[in-house]
Amino acid sequence: MKEKWLEMYPYYLKDKTDGMVVPIHLNNPIVWKCQYKDFDTKFVECADKLFEQGAKLPNPLEIGKSKSTAPISINKPDNQPHNLKDNFMKNFLNWINPRVREVMNRWTYHPDLPFYIERSWFNEHNKTGETLEHTHGATPIVVSCYIRKDHEDMGNIMFRDPMFQTRAHEDNLQSHYPWRIIPVEQNDILIFPGWLEHKTEPSQAIGRRICLTLNYNFKSMGDKK
Repeated sequence: MKEKWLEMYPYYLKDKTDGMVVPIHLNNPIVWKCQYKDFDTKFVECADKLFEQGAKLPNPLEIGKSKSTAPISINKPDNQPHNLKDNFMKNFLNWINPRVREVMNRWTYHPDLPFYIERSWFNEHNKTGETLEHTHGATPIVVSCYIRKDHEDMGNIMFRDPMFQTRAHEDNLQSHYPWRIIPVEQNDILIFPGWLEHKTEPSQAIGRRICLTLNYNFKSMGDKK
């Protein structure tokens, strides 16, 4: 995919350490990335079963050729993906939770702060499908997992730069457009705070882009069950 002049995660945002100057971060990054190589057909089969259950439930954030099991996480919480007892899901959760803990530590949360998955769901986009701009409210941590992406033209995730208003007076490229497109491939996982505004690009190709989303919340320090 060719870089878009203003929108694609561009050269001027990448941390170059081989130049005459190096970046100094005043805050820890708010978006983190890792990869899980074991997203297999079991995840897709799970998504398909839940898509059938939620076919008639409305979801105004999804437009075009899209599906979502997000309403199931409210109406039938026991049917959420993270509540499945299957080994493939257990193995994944055992793998992702230490990475969530690492991000929490980098964000300077207390190292012993208990956390848990509050909600989880699948989204699917085919050609023209997309998720509209939104946040996850008071959810402190969101994990977006790209379990399937059939084609590079099926779109990426977009984050609204939280510094856009602060730096909008600057007469340069990054001050002209608030959205940053982050390329994602199959098996990619992004971890970010729920307050960060985000959306997806519309899919431009025939095929399936399936994302598993996990909303993490915190327990009180005395509650480690």
